[in-house]
Amino acid sequence: MNEDKATRLLVSRSLTTKIGENFEKIIFQAEASLPGEFTLEQGFRDLDGTVVSALREAAELQTRPITLKVSQQETASTEPSGKLIETITAADGKPVAQVFQQDCTLVAKVSRGLRLPFQSAPIQSFLIPRVLDAMWSKKHIDSYEIQQTDDGYLTGIHVEVGNKNAAMTEKQVKELTRAIAWTLRRLYDGRDPNEERS
Repeated sequence: MNEDKATRLLVSRSLTTKIGENFEKIIFQAEASLPGEFTLEQGFRDLDGTVVSALREAAELQTRPITLKVSQQETASTEPSGKLIETITAADGKPVAQVFQQDCTLVAKVSRGLRLPFQSAPIQSFLIPRVLDAMWSKKHIDSYEIQQTDDGYLTGIHVEVGNKNAAMTEKQVKELTRAIAWTLRRLYDGRDPNEERS
């Protein structure tokens, strides 16, 4: 056996995250020579600690930039700025929301008095995983925020593109507006009409 060859250690760990309906796996590996003053167990623990630390940092970086603002007075205090690009109306002609755009920000403001539940299939199974999360994972948007009241009714949707020096592309605006409009119309059609305030 050759005494000149140092013992090599290899540590491998993986991190799996769910993005919408898909899973993404990141593998971290570290290899190093065993320092002469360390036992095999000490060297392994030291290298393993380095890999685990790197995994923790990666997990923090992958945290999805979603914020849910919860406030009963949300709609009263914040009026969106920017250009009105569309008024979303339901099949019965009632306005459901207005969509505003300013540079790299798109804001959909739900019409006052509508009780559209946040915990519903059009939002939880379509808008978040298939549109917003998908655009976020492809780096087409920097962050999004879904605003709701204390009792869980939607008040607005706020989408930001990361580069403050570049406006949203026309394609991004159309894609987002179409998806938001479809979601809000489905929510409006599925609501309990007895709950609607006049």
